[in-house]
Amino acid sequence: MSIRRDRTRRKKSARILGLVIVSLLAVALAVFVYTIAIIVRSFGTGAAPEVTVPNVIGLTLEEAEKKLNQVNLGLREVEAAPSEKYPAGSIVSQIPIAGSTVRENKQVQVVRSLGKPSLKVPKLIGLGFENAQKRIAEAGLTLGTVTKVYTKKYNSGNVITQNPEPDKVFTSGVKVDLTIAYADADAKVTVPDLMGKDLATAERTLFNLNLTLKGVQYQASASNAAGEVLSQKPEAGSEAAPGSGMQLTVAISDDMAKATAFDFRFTFRLPPALPAGTLKLEVQDDLGKQVVYQDEVEAGVSIEQTLRVWPVAGAAWLLLIGVILWVVAH
Repeated sequence: MSIRRDRTRRKKSARILGLVIVSLLAVALAVFVYTIAIIVRSFGTGAAPEVTVPNVIGLTLEEAEKKLNQVNLGLREVEAAPSEKYPAGSIVSQIPIAGSTVRENKQVQVVRSLGKPSLKVPKLIGLGFENAQKRIAEAGLTLGTVTKVYTKKYNSGNVITQNPEPDKVFTSGVKVDLTIAYADADAKVTVPDLMGKDLATAERTLFNLNLTLKGVQYQASASNAAGEVLSQKPEAGSEAAPGSGMQLTVAISDDMAKATAFDFRFTFRLPPALPAGTLKLEVQDDLGKQVVYQDEVEAGVSIEQTLRVWPVAGAAWLLLIGVILWVVAH
């Protein structure tokens, strides 16, 4: 009797344990399914929907932005460029291209047209100043810096050089700088005071006043720095014609004075085929690089000049002479 009762009790316990296990598995499965559903839902709501990029080429920026906003896309201008096909202000190209599939909220990059490159720089060299101003205005450009340079090669008031060069094309207005010939025989320039200035500064001062440096002599001085101007001809305050040459005496150190200087007789003949221009002699020695002669010359003429050169440090017999011929452009 007791044996039968034990069997019944064990069977009942086994059924209860099975029901518990089945219940736990069902709960675990439900939790798993719920978790997967939440994950899938989160991924689904985090990614923006995809849309097709519309074509905005040829539209203005305002029109393109409105069209892109209709499909939840943005617009960003990345460049502006000339275009023969599309008028100024319209869109020339776009990235991504029309028909592409992208997600919402993406920005479409566009290039805006500057229109046809129609502003062409006219040729002004050789024209009178008033005529050049008129040509500049007719081309839709503006007059920039005007510099006067003394020269007998061009008629006074005519354009010698221009910047930008002729036939260059721009999409917006630019300034045109001009160099004008100045050849008034009665005009005078007040000679500046160069005493105490270094040679390089003196040379720049003369250039800015349309004067030239025609010769440099050196003199030992214990109280002046090497390269300092000791005297000048013509004197400061006197009047000189534009393009006139100046003679300067420049200080050198006692050691340099004791060194051997070399007088070099220089002869240069301009080839007859070469146009007239400015002959410029530069000497490089222990005092540095300096202009010792500069003057306008005609084709075929011979120039003779005596140059005093101090030995280059470390090579007493090395003589470096540079000759530069600058021909004024027609």
